Amino acid sequence: MEQRPQDAARSKKSLSRLALVGLVSFLVGVAGVLALSQSGGSDRAGEPIVSGPRPVPAATPPAVEALHAPQDVVRRQMDALTRYRLDRSAIAEVYAYASPANRSVTGPLGRFEKMILAPPYDTMAVNRGYRIGEAVEHGDLATVLVTVVATNNEVHLFRFYLSRDAAAPDGGWQTDRVFCLTGGPPVDAATPLEI
Repeated sequence: MEQRPQDAARSKKSLSRLALVGLVSFLVGVAGVLALSQSGGSDRAGEPIVSGPRPVPAATPPAVEALHAPQDVVRRQMDALTRYRLDRSAIAEVYAYASPANRSVTGPLGRFEKMILAPPYDTMAVNRGYRIGEAVEHGDLATVLVTVVATNNEVHLFRFYLSRDAAAPDGGWQTDRVFCLTGGPPVDAATPLEI
């Protein structure tokens, strides 16, 4: 079946409009994240957006406690990653909230630290700010999306996968894995990272 010229022109125009609407929506979202990270806006009602890095005195990481909301685990890990630039021991807190299955793949601690310092995960430790989304829970599993604004203003999305600790009587959450969903081109491995 042959398409009439006016139908083809109408389809092309509709696709162009759809692409323009998509591009504008994306740019508005990026501008909102950047504006919040620069203005000290709020992540959620009553909570300031976290901007990294902040000067935090070196301290012994607190003992891991059972956290009853997946986004609380992610917030603890992101806060520790933000402190990492000034307090190298903060990496132990990030690692402490990893599930045993995660640790078996990413550990021991020294190997985990090297992984965090390599692209794309280095952006979680060296950034201008981040936002933690609401958790999507399915029984004992959850995902949390984190939007990170890199120091070069690129926006990176990380999806945290979490599960409840079946061995713990209080059933706290642990991170099973983290995937980078977006981001700029990887940094050359020979380029030293400033942390």
